[in-house]
Amino acid sequence: MKSKMLLIVLSSAMFFSTIPTYAQTPIVLQINNTIMTVNGIEKEIDSESIIINNHTLLPIRAVIEEIGGTVNWNNEKQEITLTYSIYSRKFSF
Repeated sequence: MKSKMLLIVLSSAMFFSTIPTYAQTPIVLQINNTIMTVNGIEKEIDSESIIINNHTLLPIRAVIEEIGGTVNWNNEKQEITLTYSIYSRKFSF
């Protein structure tokens, strides 16, 4: 399970590296904390950022949705779809 989570984080990093970004929405996440700060406003999120084997894992749903994207889970296919603007990536387990 940990390797699957790491795969999602690394894959989503590649996904976002292809999207033009503009620092319009500062998002601050702290390790082992379920508070996310967006534009200086604190928000409670479902899960916390953690470090496993020197890799930082982020609650990707909270981040994606905060910047206006969507996260969809297809239980039948065991597949997650991350969508932002015109960009979309699917990851299967």
